[in-house]
Amino acid sequence: MEGSPARGQKWEGIAELLIDLNDAGTLADFQNRLVLSVSPKLQHGQLFVVLRAVTGELSFEQLKASENPLTVSPSWLKSHLERHPELLRKLKQGEMVGITHVEGSTTPQPAVSLRRNVLLHPIVAQRELAGVIGLVLPVETLQQAEEELQIVRQVAHYISPGVERLLELEELREIRSQNEPLQAVLEMQRHLQSNVAHELRTPLATVRGYIRMILDGRAGEITQTQRDYLSTVTENANRLVNLVNWMSHILQYGTQHLQVESADMAELWNDSVKARQTDLTQRSIEIRQKSTPDKFAAVCDRQKIRHVFDTLLNNAIQCTSDGGHIAVEISRGRQGEITFKISDFGGGLPQEQFGKIFERYYGASLTAPNPTELGLAGVYDIIGLHGGRLFVNSRTGEGSTFLFTLPAIRQSEEKSGNDQAVNPGRRRR
Repeated sequence: MEGSPARGQKWEGIAELLIDLNDAGTLADFQNRLVLSVSPKLQHGQLFVVLRAVTGELSFEQLKASENPLTVSPSWLKSHLERHPELLRKLKQGEMVGITHVEGSTTPQPAVSLRRNVLLHPIVAQRELAGVIGLVLPVETLQQAEEELQIVRQVAHYISPGVERLLELEELREIRSQNEPLQAVLEMQRHLQSNVAHELRTPLATVRGYIRMILDGRAGEITQTQRDYLSTVTENANRLVNLVNWMSHILQYGTQHLQVESADMAELWNDSVKARQTDLTQRSIEIRQKSTPDKFAAVCDRQKIRHVFDTLLNNAIQCTSDGGHIAVEISRGRQGEITFKISDFGGGLPQEQFGKIFERYYGASLTAPNPTELGLAGVYDIIGLHGGRLFVNSRTGEGSTFLFTLPAIRQSEEKSGNDQAVNPGRRRR
């Protein structure tokens, strides 16, 4: 049975065999080393090895034997097991099976070996049949081959971890080979999208430029109806430019990967405030911060969370008049989550903008001077990737409040440094 060491005296050469097999990089190399090392210890029987293919079935086509040709045809052996499924079932259960008085091999054989036994010992790894070590014995030598059977049993037991490792490597190589064409297609798609974005941006900029000159009267006087039509064209051209800019952003940043580590949210926020201190001083804007002296530790990507703080602070500064103030509060929720709230007391968001600020193409043009910056849409995505939630509340004439939450670091995470799980299944609020 699997996991049970072979009974009897242990073969002294098993340690050297395992060291040699450990250097094998492929299944074929493993089979060759195994056959070459074990065959000299067998005086009566002929050894052969069959391992599992990536498909999960025994690969009789890749059978390796101590003598060539094998006195039993691999194709006959495969068809015999297919005709007798109970034998294969016993092998999968970790039992040795025997095929006695084998005749009818497709390979011509000497008359003395027409009556022979085939003994199959399973190689079981993780409760699955990983391969078979076979021993072909003439009938008259079966009684003298007990020591050879013990060697085969021990070898099959001790090599199973190595076979399992190589099978996993073969599966990974197969997956990689299957993914290479897909990666090539994706790379071609990225290049195509980049070219499309570039080719669209240039003529759109030209269209907008000429429309502006017409609206400014450089091409002569126009009627009010023509002005209205051109204004509609300008608005839609701006939307297309914003979409193209966002396409460029996606191509530039690609998939968001999180370099997570433990960080203090209060410390990251203070760094953002220090970076904008000159602007705050020049405009006499005061930051009124409410928080406890405790640390607010979370597992996060420091750079991305710092970008969230920078974006929200920049948005609040733009919405605050000179001499005003910005209210900030860092606290913990009922479940221990970290809550960050920032409020400005400006004019608030217009009703028609309130439902659009987290849309990618709209958010990119709303707050960021560089259209490829993440903007408020990027803030939403970053908070969601960290397993948090983002809320906004705004009233015309009263200002806006942005609030997000992040899961707090657990004590076990702080000690082990485990990565925080991401939450891609978030919903927009």
